[in-house]
Amino acid sequence: MIDEAEKIVKNRVDDWIIKVEKERVKQIKIANSKIVITQIWNYNTLSIFLAKGKKTLLSSMAISSSREIKRFVSECLKKVDSAEENANYEGIAEGKFKYRSESYDKNVFLYDWSERIIKTLDDLKQKSAGVFWEGKVEREIITSKGVRQKDTNTYFNFSLRTFGKTSFHLAQYSSFGKDIEIENMAEKAKEYSNLTENQTKIREGRYPVIFMPLALSGILSYASVGFSAFEVLAGNSYLVDKVEKVVGSKILTIMDDGTFRKFDEEGRPTQKNVLIERGILKSYLHNTSTSKKLNQKPTGNAGIVYPHPWKIEVKKGDYSFEEMVREMKEGLIITNSWYTRYTSFVEGTFSSLPRDATFYVKNGKIEGFVKNLRINSNFLDFFRKVKAIEKKQYEVKWWESFIPLKSPSMLVDDVLITKPF
Repeated sequence: MIDEAEKIVKNRVDDWIIKVEKERVKQIKIANSKIVITQIWNYNTLSIFLAKGKKTLLSSMAISSSREIKRFVSECLKKVDSAEENANYEGIAEGKFKYRSESYDKNVFLYDWSERIIKTLDDLKQKSAGVFWEGKVEREIITSKGVRQKDTNTYFNFSLRTFGKTSFHLAQYSSFGKDIEIENMAEKAKEYSNLTENQTKIREGRYPVIFMPLALSGILSYASVGFSAFEVLAGNSYLVDKVEKVVGSKILTIMDDGTFRKFDEEGRPTQKNVLIERGILKSYLHNTSTSKKLNQKPTGNAGIVYPHPWKIEVKKGDYSFEEMVREMKEGLIITNSWYTRYTSFVEGTFSSLPRDATFYVKNGKIEGFVKNLRINSNFLDFFRKVKAIEKKQYEVKWWESFIPLKSPSMLVDDVLITKPF
């Protein structure tokens, strides 16, 4: 079908990209400590990008029939003629690229996850809820610049919430099923949800806070928006004019890792990009157009219109989790957060609501859990006030984080904690 589309667009426009993506997804849903439903979806999508001079068009359709594909592509060719000029368009990826080999789990959909989950929940004897996702994505891309590539990716994502003396949520994400530790996750979630039955209250104010990876996943997902060169060019990022300047703590290194897939949406090979290195901003995330506009190297992060991260990774530190807790005189452990929202993209200010167990620490010991809090911060302050980083990374993703995160827990000093109501 990709060849059919190519025949129609070839020599009709200056630049074009055609991509076919086939995704198969399996979901296992857990409620009241039991599997309640298993569902499978199949998505087949054709995406097309066309450029005539500075006129551009990007559109996609669910693949149905050969006839519908021809109709769709012909309509796109008509509409690009009437499109407004895109002043930011500077072309698509061009060159003789070298690609990594495909790396994916060939046993996808062959694992018996349901049996493992049922046994784990029976052994756990703790009220719980959650979801397990398993997926395979096959994509093929062809462009007017000579790119023609195929790629296959797989993903596995287990999210479990347990309800003991308080609630506690853990998630794990990987490209390979062997990495998903269902049994260990369940036991850890049960342990944390029963650490203390003492609900306590704290005053509003500034505290040192240990953010566990799930809490960081939503916060850093939203922080990653500021690294997009599209937002920088629009003047809508807290990182404008800050390349090679201090934006974080000396112990903080943040990367974007796209190496789980072969190429971006222009067909350029993906790579691992260092965004912040020991507190210094090193790069934005680029497609071809933004890299030319800012005279910087492409990073393999197209989005044809909007360059974006693939997976955020925070480099490991030197502390154990227990050491960070022991050194805290008075502070909080935020295990999860949601409703992270910018209050100013330009300044990088944001708020987020802790969810599930938030533990109160006094003199190095957990004294109780706290409810109904709000995190109020600024991403630059947040990065600069990182005081300690755990020496073990965890890969996580859940519905509040729109990309995966590989990160240790982090101790951030002087975080403003208020009450939402």
